[in-house]
Amino acid sequence: MSKLKVALVCDWLTNVGGAEKVLLYIHKLYPDAPIYTSKYNPRKIDWFLDADVRTGWMQIFPTNLRRFLGVFRQKYFEHLDLSEYDLVISVTGAEAKSVKAPNGLHVSYCHVPTQYYWQMYDDYVKNPGFGILDPFVRFCFKKLVKPLRKADFEAAQKVDQFVTISEYAKEQIEKYYKRNAIIVHPPVEVDDFKKVLNGKKTGEMCFPEHEDLARAARSVSGGHAMPIATPLTVVEIGPGLGTLTSSLFRYFNKVIAVEYDKDLAEKLPKSFPGKNLEVVNANFLDFDLEKIPQPYMIAGNIPYYITSPIIRKIITTENKPKRVALLIQKEVAERILDEKETMLSLLVKNYAKVYPGVVVPKEEFTPPPKVDSQVIILEPKDQPEIPEEVFKLIQIGFSAPRKKLAHNLTSLKPKEEISKILKQLDISPDARPADLKLKDWERLFGVIM
Repeated sequence: MSKLKVALVCDWLTNVGGAEKVLLYIHKLYPDAPIYTSKYNPRKIDWFLDADVRTGWMQIFPTNLRRFLGVFRQKYFEHLDLSEYDLVISVTGAEAKSVKAPNGLHVSYCHVPTQYYWQMYDDYVKNPGFGILDPFVRFCFKKLVKPLRKADFEAAQKVDQFVTISEYAKEQIEKYYKRNAIIVHPPVEVDDFKKVLNGKKTGEMCFPEHEDLARAARSVSGGHAMPIATPLTVVEIGPGLGTLTSSLFRYFNKVIAVEYDKDLAEKLPKSFPGKNLEVVNANFLDFDLEKIPQPYMIAGNIPYYITSPIIRKIITTENKPKRVALLIQKEVAERILDEKETMLSLLVKNYAKVYPGVVVPKEEFTPPPKVDSQVIILEPKDQPEIPEEVFKLIQIGFSAPRKKLAHNLTSLKPKEEISKILKQLDISPDARPADLKLKDWERLFGVIM
């Protein structure tokens, strides 16, 4: 009997991530199988240097145009000549499923249906991620989505067998493609995490292959996998499809997932059968943290527009979490961590120790936001550094952040008196609100209020 001829196909190989990790393990099963893809950048992903990676005419397009090229990728994969292969395995969350295996079997390991055509279409239209070109992209995509969906659906009908990662993904494939899928959970590496010393008391762990959400999970547990006997709970904010949830279960006995979307909240338990998962369908800002048993942690990917209210709720609750890891907008993280203070940074530093975590480039999200993200790690303090009432003065001081502090405080006392007070406290008359630390504000409050 002749040897089975196998070909592997993936959407693109331009960065490292979960989909690429799945392909890597399938490549290890079939090391002689060529890998067909639309775009390959070995400088960004060096996992396949030993593989026969084959590209075509789409290789000429820059990586940052990837989201423009869905219709071209459909045509590219559709016209690949794979007639010599007995088995074609596509690993895809986009258009690679469009390949044909005229003389063999096509098995598609489909993570989810193409999100920007189907379940995340509204999000993609709302924020295409092209800056000033957003209106043009939005217009074009609305015009093209109907034929793109039609072509994507038709491609799915030609797949001989779908395989997918979870119950939720299986349901999505049935919903949008009207096809049944076999669940084969993706590989998870647990034992090869390497602890590194980074000079900070964060207890962080270095995770391989840009497993950014896993890094957040590791950070929030203090860098130690928890023995089964340890009753440690984590509250997850906005679990969505459960990507971070899966990582959290490596280190925590119980996950309490607070999900605002009713549909996602109902589906999440199906992806974690037998796990100690409690799903609460609620807005996290309305969720009662006081009832969570100690010890517990908090982790989550935070919506940018409610970052400040969520952080304030977490750090001011009476029933304080032991540790918190939040993925937030990188610019906001930098403002919190910077030596130059803001209202938010002072609030955070008053109630918690704060440490920097991993930076997550915007390209790793689907649909991609306009900015990069970063994990910040918080360790709430037993007592605030200064009294809450001092923030009444801080708020007045930041009424015009770019102006001199002396100018902003003239609403409280005459300018001459303000100058004397600042001199008395050894605060420069040219100081801006951002120059003062918590203790400076406390001293100023004691004199001026």
